[in-house]
Amino acid sequence: MLALSRWLRHPVVREWLIIAVALTALVVLAVKFDSLSRVENSVYDLAMKSYQRPANPDIVIIAIDEPSILQLGRWPWDRRLHAALLTKLAEGKPKAIALDVIFNEASTAEADKMLAEAIRANGNVILPVIPRVGEGRLVNEALPIPQIAASAVGFGHISTQMDADGLVRRANLRAGWGVPKYGLLGVAMLAAADPARWLNGSLTFGERATDAVRAPTDAWTTDQAYNIPYAGPPQHFKFVSYIDVLRGDVSPQVFRDKLVFVGMTAAGLGDEFPTPVSGENRAMAGVEIHANVMQGMLEGINIQHVSPVVSGFISIFVVIGALLAYLWLSPRQSLIITVALAALCVGGAIVALRYAGWWFPPVVAVLGMMFAYPLWSWRKLEATQKYFDEELSRLALEPSLVPLEASQAIAPRLATREFVPDVIERRIGALKLATARMRNLNRFISDSIESLPEAALVSDMNGRVMLANSSADTLFGATPNAEKEKAGVALLEGRDLFELMAGLQQNDTATWRELLAGTYETGKVVSVEARAGDDREYLVQLAPSFSFSGAQTGSIVTVVDISPLRESERKRDEALRFLSHDMRSPQASILTLIELRTEDPDSMPVDKLVDRVGKYARRTLNLADEFLRLAKAERSRPQDFHPIELTELQRDVAEEGWALASTKRITVSIDGPDDEAWVNGDRDLLTRVIVNLLSNAIKYSPPDTAITIRLRAVEKSWVLDVADQGYGIAEADMSKLFNRFQRIHREGQPEEDGIGLGLVFVKTVVARHGGTIGVTSKARPNDGDPGAAESRDHGTTFSVTLPAIPSPHGDE
Repeated sequence: MLALSRWLRHPVVREWLIIAVALTALVVLAVKFDSLSRVENSVYDLAMKSYQRPANPDIVIIAIDEPSILQLGRWPWDRRLHAALLTKLAEGKPKAIALDVIFNEASTAEADKMLAEAIRANGNVILPVIPRVGEGRLVNEALPIPQIAASAVGFGHISTQMDADGLVRRANLRAGWGVPKYGLLGVAMLAAADPARWLNGSLTFGERATDAVRAPTDAWTTDQAYNIPYAGPPQHFKFVSYIDVLRGDVSPQVFRDKLVFVGMTAAGLGDEFPTPVSGENRAMAGVEIHANVMQGMLEGINIQHVSPVVSGFISIFVVIGALLAYLWLSPRQSLIITVALAALCVGGAIVALRYAGWWFPPVVAVLGMMFAYPLWSWRKLEATQKYFDEELSRLALEPSLVPLEASQAIAPRLATREFVPDVIERRIGALKLATARMRNLNRFISDSIESLPEAALVSDMNGRVMLANSSADTLFGATPNAEKEKAGVALLEGRDLFELMAGLQQNDTATWRELLAGTYETGKVVSVEARAGDDREYLVQLAPSFSFSGAQTGSIVTVVDISPLRESERKRDEALRFLSHDMRSPQASILTLIELRTEDPDSMPVDKLVDRVGKYARRTLNLADEFLRLAKAERSRPQDFHPIELTELQRDVAEEGWALASTKRITVSIDGPDDEAWVNGDRDLLTRVIVNLLSNAIKYSPPDTAITIRLRAVEKSWVLDVADQGYGIAEADMSKLFNRFQRIHREGQPEEDGIGLGLVFVKTVVARHGGTIGVTSKARPNDGDPGAAESRDHGTTFSVTLPAIPSPHGDE
């Protein structure tokens, strides 16, 4: 008893009881006030649609439909037509006929007499009874006129009961003025067809009213509310057109021993009602509703709604059961069981309706679980958040890292916890014990390693990785693992350190394992430069790690990418070489010429001296310009770019290169699109790209050839081709095209000035603009080959691809 009392005082149990009581009250209120009736009706309609059955072949409906109205004229028709129809039916000898047409007012004497005689001749005709309306209220019941009524074998009421949402889900099997003395049209029809079975047997169907309701009253009264088990959607039964029967197109033998309904189905006659099986845009004729009632009774179907008390108990049982399961299940399992129970409630209700004839509205139970799961999940999250807040606050107050041994000594003893079957509570208890001992050390190590900009790994004495940061995961191409990521475990944990580093090649004769063993012996850090398969260079540092007591525990390995540093050094060396050689050489030549002229004025004419000095000066200036352009290209930023129209640049460059091309009788043509070609970029840089490509094409093309500057659209990009008929480029030289200070010269080809930065500039600019550059070439045959001069099947094409953008002017 004492243990139970302590268990009940536990916060988890108290909160569970509070939620259980609140949800029970919610279920009771929802059932008592029927506040979810519309939703429950929708589920009931869904269940009813799944309860479809084949139409009873003994039921036939003669439809007063649109073709009949079109042939016989506007409604109402002359009663002699109905008499003729009944005469036709009499030949077939049906079991009973329900003539669902109102005859409570007299017509011509001849017509009424003919109809009465036809009804009497059949001997099995049921006529309708309706409530009589006077001065806007029900005042009595309306029977057919006496002459016609006297000929009928019985009467059936055709009043319709609609639910609050306007759908017909049930019918009163009995109704009448004062007392419910008339059966529903289909019930009266069954009684006429088989009195021994149905005259009193129909009282076993439906929900009976109280004796007080059945006592005589001065009002239209009803009894035996029957939930209609619709067999199918509208037009489910066998329908025969009124006009077809009247004309004799349908043999009377079709109706032999049948239960025949005659009623209105044409749209606009006011005898159509929405039902659970009608669909969104279809209604069901009243006569077909009566046919559905009849088929349900013939099949012995009597759908009963469970009482509100039973419905409430079932809903409470389901909700409390779900809450009890939450105590033992994880959040994911709780969600699964909630969805499963909700589906079971809905499916069970449909199955019970279909096979047991009982309807249990599952909406309240499902609603209770919809509240139960988030409430209990909120409770779990709140408890977890509270715990983490307390632990983080306590951690923030701790001034220094506490070693493991000291942490065990000063950690507060955790009180013995009462058993509570809750997963989160058990995990919180375990987490408190673990974090009290390890949180300082683990947090410091993990944060320190993760914060390092370079790849870092911690291994044990056997080279097994124990910890690695995200930079190491990226460097060594670790494959993501969902379970490890969820648990917060490094992707490289457990991998062999030496297998990971096998792709790093170093110049030292010792292996990585030997180098690491050396750190264990000396206790010092070892630094080694290594190169990866992608030619990137790294500085690898291996250092031993020790425990608090001084025992060696493993090693710490850091891998720093020094490729940018080495690239910077190479660029610096290239710049120094450029300054010391390419820039210095023409200056030295100028000084040499000046000294020669000074020592011997007659050695060189003035005009020749000026020409040579100018040539070397222009070369120096061109070298400086090329170097500055490349530096500008490397500093360009996409955020500084603007929309540029390429066809305009294409024309401008072609005009600019015309003069140079004319000196060699080379024709420059452009081929562009009809529309504008817009890209985002720097106008000066892109202009210089095309100028460089055109200049190279002119330089390396023999006289009397052609160059084409072509602009074309490819998918979502613009491609600019500069194609010449020049000397071409050998296959072996293709890889050198875009290297700094590389110049390609082929034997027999004229020597051209340059320092080898033009194509480097082009590639740099294109890359900065998010594009690519490609080259195709076919080398020209040697001049000694027959037909080399006449052949034009050679040349080079540079293709620049740039991302296209929409026109900044819209569709104008």
